[in-house]
Amino acid sequence: MHAWFHIKGEGVYHCGRREPATDENQLMTSQTKDDRKALIREYKQTPKEMGVYLIRNTANQKCYVASSRDITARFNRHRMELRTNSERAPGLQQDWNQFGEAAFEFEKLDVLEPSKQADYNPTDDLQVLEDLWLEKLQPFAERGYNKKPA
Repeated sequence: MHAWFHIKGEGVYHCGRREPATDENQLMTSQTKDDRKALIREYKQTPKEMGVYLIRNTANQKCYVASSRDITARFNRHRMELRTNSERAPGLQQDWNQFGEAAFEFEKLDVLEPSKQADYNPTDDLQVLEDLWLEKLQPFAERGYNKKPA
């Protein structure tokens, strides 16, 4: 798919070439903007899967447990941080560097169904779920990458 960009009424640049402004080019630009706005609106309105997740090192069975309002986005962020050597959990980053990406699994442990209340804030519910999983799995010290709660 090629991108069309309208520049100050002077024409359309298409793949680096300037083309004269025409009604057809301007129509395509307008449609593209409307389509993009509709896709953004749809994305923002799509409910995100929130809950508790786990990152498991299959080489040594250590794991990291946390919660998120958007698990898929959080998985993507962890992968990006690990690939760029900027993960905040130092032990997780060290093992990622040592064993490689193929040694890690990302898993959803518990999904929180959103409330139908307009003013619902899932923060407390997510924390309770996370605490339950932390207690159950004990991913601290030699068993995992989480810091032991004080």
